[in-house]
Amino acid sequence: MVSSASGAAIRKRESRGTRSLLIEWTLEAVVNGEGYRVVGSGREGTMQIPKAIADNLPAVGTLRMSVLNANGKVRVVGDSSTELNLTVSP
Repeated sequence: MVSSASGAAIRKRESRGTRSLLIEWTLEAVVNGEGYRVVGSGREGTMQIPKAIADNLPAVGTLRMSVLNANGKVRVVGDSSTELNLTVSP
């Protein structure tokens, strides 16, 4: 059985730029010939990794978070070193 995982982004401090954030989470699993998939988006910053992200487990995935702040600047958090090990839970 494969379990799903969830998470959220947390604002450390309130400022003019962080008063209104739009967040998109993407996960790229390097199996099954699939590209990256959006696993969460919105103002709350929550995400849910689906159970069917990879058919053949264990697999490795790269998680990225893109943030658009109130000033219109986009920041991308996560790179090729932000890897997740996707495995089957007992």
